[in-house]
Amino acid sequence: MERKLKKIILFSKEQPDEENFIRLRDIEFKKHNMEVLEINKDTYNNIELNKLIKDINSQKDALAFVTKAETLALCQENEIPCIACETCMCADENLFSADVFYSDFTGVVFEDIEDVYKRFYGIPIEIFETKRCIVKEMDLDRFDEFYEMYQQPSFCDYIEPLFDREEELEYQKTYIKTVYPFYGYGMWIVIDKDTDKLIGRVGIEYKDRGKEHNIEIGYAIHPDFQRKGIATEVCMKLFEVAKEEFGIKELVCYVDLENEPSISFAKSLGFKYEKDIEDKSVVLKKYIKFL
Repeated sequence: MERKLKKIILFSKEQPDEENFIRLRDIEFKKHNMEVLEINKDTYNNIELNKLIKDINSQKDALAFVTKAETLALCQENEIPCIACETCMCADENLFSADVFYSDFTGVVFEDIEDVYKRFYGIPIEIFETKRCIVKEMDLDRFDEFYEMYQQPSFCDYIEPLFDREEELEYQKTYIKTVYPFYGYGMWIVIDKDTDKLIGRVGIEYKDRGKEHNIEIGYAIHPDFQRKGIATEVCMKLFEVAKEEFGIKELVCYVDLENEPSISFAKSLGFKYEKDIEDKSVVLKKYIKFL
């Protein structure tokens, strides 16, 4: 059964009175058909309250907003994803074990709330769509397709190969748990809409190369789907998302001196040559694009 967020748990006398939170509560949640449940803890004893919370989340479809440490502990005990909110009444509360901590809700939309729920349950978040593709976070249900793509002849001529199968699986699990939540971005997978096949990777990562520290773009398309303009399609959309969603102002790519097709492709995307650098005894051409 596919998990889906359906219920929002709020607690009386523990809600922010901030304008943007009220917008979420009174407009955004209704627009997305959320069942908003407001609980007054004072009307229950501890056993009754714990049972109520457990029953509400029996289908694992709830998310809670909390402003008190004891409320956070109650929800965490019942395995409910929690968003902690800062108010003038909770300055001394330890809320940093919540899944997300908001000091204010400026610019927060329903999709941000839904993403907290998805991360809690390990549901891959869709990043963007193009005419032919869906780009989303790594989905372990597609790991076989992902690993098979890297076994294609010449696929890893100019990109890093994967680890052995079991090691790579563990690496991807760790990547999902640490990189996506920390940065909000990373390397994603590309799904073909017509065939529902995994056909590539694209994304952005913060990387160190020698003395260089940059946000780098990466892309690779399955050989069966190359020369169809797919890489251009997803990269152009990626530039838009990187700028608008993540506030990134420039991206770089590093290309092997002998990789003429990638050099031509980088130029076609608007990247400009800056200099050569040496990374792990390999000389690479550095290209940069301002968004």
